[in-house]
Amino acid sequence: MPQNRAKFFIEAVEYIADARSRITTDDDLSERNYARCLERVSQYTELPSVLVALKVLEAMGESDR
Repeated sequence: MPQNRAKFFIEAVEYIADARSRITTDDDLSERNYARCLERVSQYTELPSVLVALKVLEAMGESDR
């Protein structure tokens, strides 16, 4: 149901932003795992992965807008 996917999306964005802010290393493996998480949320919510990544950046305070 769309409302369940929306709730999942909101919670996932918060969870990923929190986890991402705790990562101190910036290696290739971390970046790939981060991208996989974004892609998985994108698939489950039927939203573009770029939108998911943008919302995570906004939640982390790293977006320009």
